[in-house]
Amino acid sequence: MEERYLGEILEGDLESGFTAKIYPTVREESIELGQFIVIEGEKYLYLTLINNISLAAVNSTIIDALTSNVFLNDEDKEIIIKATKGKLLYQQLSLKPLICVNRLDNCVEKVKTVPKHLAKIRRATQEDINLIFGEKNERNLPIGFPLGMDFELNINIEKLLMRNTGIFAIAGSGKSFLAKILAGHIIASGLGVVLVFDMHNEYGWLSESEEGISVKGLKGIFPEDVVLATLDPETSPRYDIAIQLSLEDIEPADILACAEEMNLSEPMIDAVFNFAKKFRKSWLKELLETEADTLEKTTKIMRSTIQALKRRLNARIHRFKFINETTAERKTFETLINMLKDGKSIILEFGRYETDVSAYILVANAIARRIHREYVRATREGWREELKPLMIFIEEAHKFLGPKVARFSIFNTIAREMRKYMVTLCIVDQRPSQIHDEVLSQIWTRFILALMDEDDIKAALSGITEVREMKTIVPSLRRQEALVFGYALPSPAVFRVINYDDKLFDFWKKIRKPLVSSYEDEPEQLFEDD
Repeated sequence: MEERYLGEILEGDLESGFTAKIYPTVREESIELGQFIVIEGEKYLYLTLINNISLAAVNSTIIDALTSNVFLNDEDKEIIIKATKGKLLYQQLSLKPLICVNRLDNCVEKVKTVPKHLAKIRRATQEDINLIFGEKNERNLPIGFPLGMDFELNINIEKLLMRNTGIFAIAGSGKSFLAKILAGHIIASGLGVVLVFDMHNEYGWLSESEEGISVKGLKGIFPEDVVLATLDPETSPRYDIAIQLSLEDIEPADILACAEEMNLSEPMIDAVFNFAKKFRKSWLKELLETEADTLEKTTKIMRSTIQALKRRLNARIHRFKFINETTAERKTFETLINMLKDGKSIILEFGRYETDVSAYILVANAIARRIHREYVRATREGWREELKPLMIFIEEAHKFLGPKVARFSIFNTIAREMRKYMVTLCIVDQRPSQIHDEVLSQIWTRFILALMDEDDIKAALSGITEVREMKTIVPSLRRQEALVFGYALPSPAVFRVINYDDKLFDFWKKIRKPLVSSYEDEPEQLFEDD
């Protein structure tokens, strides 16, 4: 049976952390990077995270003797190591203090002092974790298991909805399943609704695990709470709404959010603004259908710029079957907005367009812009209580939140506003280093799974005071392991993500809250006046 205590504190400070010496009775390789360790002080219990593990010696003599003595075989060396373990040779841990608990009243506080020399350390218990992160309830839902432990770590869903969230990881590390877990928690809790721009068709009825096994998507788990929309009815056998946009639905900023993807030059960008100013709602129709010579005379824009812009837009828009020339009998935005008002979440599948980044950026911006506008109107007109907090899930965020195009994206606006209008983001991305710094600074809760690129790790950790300590943990994360820190939790944590399986689905069904009652309301003006 494992001993209660693992070792004792030798030295340290609040900035660099503490160094602990491990007792010789502790089994080698039983302690891992990222595990929670508690230091038992006289007044406080200090929750810490292991950010380094090292081997130490009282002096170098014993190591020199073992390595230089040619008469010692491996068996003799092992005998000497065991005999000197904990005396001359020992293992030590670097511990980063995260938060502390007052032992008198169990009050959780920031760490402002240090324990005494030789204070004992032990593994964190479920009681420790529940005291700091909260016990599981209708607002505090499980996201995984602290490393090396078999009890759950919970996250406050209400707080998660209040600020922007980021999930950063390389492909195949489980980031999409973590995103589905967070979205499922929001839906089941009834605390908010989600809008998922499902670029790769992974969130609807079915999705496929890394092992190639089909599992239920959010529509399959919550058929009454989730509306499945599609851009491509021909490849979506079961859907609720087919998305159709008209040329008049596409605003200048929706096109300009694709500027990098479409390779639009600065003169072309200026031309878009000029066309919109002159033709207003019909700007795109006029641009695509009017001869370049006529447009040059009407707008004073160079003919070569107009021709290049027409070629780039025609090449894409005319192959998008979800774009029609007329708005007759089409109420896409009104329908989506009313679904959100009814307390339903929306998953938008892209079907055959899943590999077309320009379609993804254009549609995501066009729809999110109208929905955001409705939430702004609700706030300004005093009926926001009729809406539930909305979290928008977007993947490949660096494609339209990069430094060159972020200024045109509605998601940049939403990120900066945070919860002012009850709309927040959850961005899921492989390349956080390519996201605009200003946007990253507004991501208040971050989940980091496996990342290998140095720039991506640096970007994902930007804004956290413990960057140096956490930087050693990220490269060591295995598949389905994550580092989380930020607004929705009282302390950083490293954990193994819970399985996305029938056990979780049953839990969701058990806690699921009923939908809010539906009501009708007039949709707002869909094209914003200058």
